[in-house]
Amino acid sequence: MKDELLKDYIPDLEQNSGRFPERDFFFGVLGSLRPLYLTKTLEDANKVRYEANANDPKKDYIMLDTPWYEELMKHPYFSSKNSL
Repeated sequence: MKDELLKDYIPDLEQNSGRFPERDFFFGVLGSLRPLYLTKTLEDANKVRYEANANDPKKDYIMLDTPWYEELMKHPYFSSKNSL
């Protein structure tokens, strides 16, 4: 890891048996030590994810209108990849 501050807290792949750190741990450390970087990264990711370009023929988007989005957000989301 190139970041001098983070490398003391985030194990490298060799130290972690070739696995990346747990998501909650990684973002907890990143949010504590580099909060502005994390905020900017999330803003950039959301911009790319949620701003569809209707003129881009390579992409296929499903755009939700506000009532559908609000209805979906009322209900919790459970992923099969997360263990309970």
